[in-house]
Amino acid sequence: MRSRDDDGERYGGGEDPTPVAFGDAAFTGLYRGSRGRVLGYLIGLDRLLGREVAEELVQESFVLAWRRWTEVRGYDQPLAWVIRTAQNLWLNHRRAGLRHPVDPLTDRDGWLELGETDLLEAVELRMALDGLPLRQRQVLLLRFFVDLTVGQTADVLGIASGTVTWTTSEALAALRDRLDPEGRGRRG
Repeated sequence: MRSRDDDGERYGGGEDPTPVAFGDAAFTGLYRGSRGRVLGYLIGLDRLLGREVAEELVQESFVLAWRRWTEVRGYDQPLAWVIRTAQNLWLNHRRAGLRHPVDPLTDRDGWLELGETDLLEAVELRMALDGLPLRQRQVLLLRFFVDLTVGQTADVLGIASGTVTWTTSEALAALRDRLDPEGRGRRG
């Protein structure tokens, strides 16, 4: 079983297996502080994407960021650039038909650490997320898993901030309907 990242992220896999010794503290901080979130975002987008493939895509996105670091570090949000690059790599992978079926319960680090109730809720949430349209899934994962602002999410997805706000609202409503179809948890 893997431990959590320094930031407490389940997908980071504990101690980072790839030491960063590039000599640039800003890049090292970006890598160490966000690698797990980018990985979790990709895994959240595509339940058929295995962890190993997701890790390769994340690593490739950071390698590309390093190669263009003099440009990328000048951006307002270098993390947004990395996430967008990882997302584009994932789309290319998907278009090429390179799908690797996985068992979601054995391929997701940390799931076995959950108690029975938490595990059932996590599976239910995952199934509900999988049922959302891709754009809604992207917005929810970026806003609430990666913890990006509305503006950062808009930058990553190349859409207007108002669209992010609207899509978030629609996605949360759809998620709520999927998780509580009878409206038992709603006030009114």
